[in-house]
Amino acid sequence: MLAKLMKYEFRSTARTFLPIYGALLATAIVTRFLMWGDSQAILPNSFAYNLVSMLVAFLFVALLVAVFAMVLIITLQRYYKNLLGEEGYLSMTLPVKPWQHITSKLVVSCVWFLVSGVVAMLSFFILMLNRSILTDFFYFFQRMFDMIRWNRDVVLALVELAVLGLVSMVCSTLLLYASMSMGQLSHRSRKLASFGWFLVFWLAIQLVVGFATRGYLNLFSPTGFTAGHSLMWFYILLMAALSALFFALSNYMLSHKLNLE
Repeated sequence: MLAKLMKYEFRSTARTFLPIYGALLATAIVTRFLMWGDSQAILPNSFAYNLVSMLVAFLFVALLVAVFAMVLIITLQRYYKNLLGEEGYLSMTLPVKPWQHITSKLVVSCVWFLVSGVVAMLSFFILMLNRSILTDFFYFFQRMFDMIRWNRDVVLALVELAVLGLVSMVCSTLLLYASMSMGQLSHRSRKLASFGWFLVFWLAIQLVVGFATRGYLNLFSPTGFTAGHSLMWFYILLMAALSALFFALSNYMLSHKLNLE
């Protein structure tokens, strides 16, 4: 049943994301043409050329921001409307447990965030689609690969950064879910209450991370590369623990304290 929920989530959210991705890539192609192509032959008037270039570049930046903003908006909207709003009456009558609802929305939100990052990088790659720039680009990455190929610590650090980024993304999404799950208990302004709980949880995270880091360093006092690796895994485990806590809180609220009035 979890797979069916995820399939439905992907199908529903794709209607919003795919057109934006297409518009972003198309705008990147047009921007690249104006930057590197023989555009002035088509627009001989310098004022018209500058105006069109400025408008297209502005549209590209606006779409780039919109891509990541939409991930956040859809993440909030799908969880709030489908589970805490009027649609919750239908969602909670399905033969699905609350944790499956949370998991499906979490996975779909994280996947779209990663896809948005790939599309953003692809759009920048299109902008750099010039022979000399591409040569410098590939030369830079070749040099980086040569530097880290035989360096175990650097490769491990890159893997740890990727894992930490993924766990932090999951934790941030579950933080939003937990905030909305707590905010729905309010009988006045649920959105305002959700924002208030978000601030409370965010401040609590800062305190926990700060005190935990200080205690860890005072207790173990690692040095050199060992310090970097151990501290990185400490943060990964800490973010994973916070993610589990927010997931459990959201699941409990949906299972026992859900208020759809």
